[in-house]
Amino acid sequence: MKKYHSDFTLIELLVVIGIIAILASLLLPALSKAKDSSKMILCTNNLKQNGLMMSMYQGDFDSYFPPAGQQGKYTDTPSGTNKVSWDDLFGSLYDGRELTQAQMEAEWICTTDPSKQGYTTKSKQSNDIYYCRMDTYKRFNSSTSLPRTYTMNGKWAQGTLAKVEEKLIGDRGGIAQTRADSINSVALQEADATIILTEISAENNRVGNWQNRTLIEKPSYQVGYGTGKEKLGLHGLYRFNYLFGDGHVQSYKYQNTATGDPDDMTVCNGMWSLKAGD
Repeated sequence: MKKYHSDFTLIELLVVIGIIAILASLLLPALSKAKDSSKMILCTNNLKQNGLMMSMYQGDFDSYFPPAGQQGKYTDTPSGTNKVSWDDLFGSLYDGRELTQAQMEAEWICTTDPSKQGYTTKSKQSNDIYYCRMDTYKRFNSSTSLPRTYTMNGKWAQGTLAKVEEKLIGDRGGIAQTRADSINSVALQEADATIILTEISAENNRVGNWQNRTLIEKPSYQVGYGTGKEKLGLHGLYRFNYLFGDGHVQSYKYQNTATGDPDDMTVCNGMWSLKAGD
């Protein structure tokens, strides 16, 4: 009785390997896109969560937005200073974290109401809610510094307070009028068309960093640093996510968010200013 061998020939093996290679080349880009899509969805959800915490903060502080970053004198620390960032304030109040700058001993909760002032011990925990995974730019000293992707709309909020006051801030400025002074939500003339938070992938945009990248003065900065510069966007060419005053999140090309020159903080109005119809 004859025995039949079912061994593959060399040609058959090569054909099978070729088919597998073709299938892999077709599937891998699709899998990569699916992975990026899941990251983009997570980034959108993070911004919405920040919007919710922003709303909760306003409910506790007479409808004021948190300061972008502040250094003040109200503290019991030996240094005589306190340093808080908007994500510090969110953390200590609403997402269960303690404040983030572990090198400091205590922090003053910024408010004009003495009954609501207080201190909290700090620790550095998760930064997930303040970080978009499409932001792949490695921060300095990443072993101790957690990246933060989000930043407040601080159009024109640069320089010293005196210099800023010389400019026409008001309804032509952003949410953070200065680093230490933000607006009341009643100043929003078009909440659904006014940017509250957006994204900037900068080396010094780190959780708890109270001074740097807590705010963004003009939209072109988004393609000037980090992943935004390397890839010319976080969510596609020139695209970034934006949280608006009514709580919704939407992706735009950064140029389309401003009615004026997106590289000139004095005329990049549109979604960046408080004024309606500009």
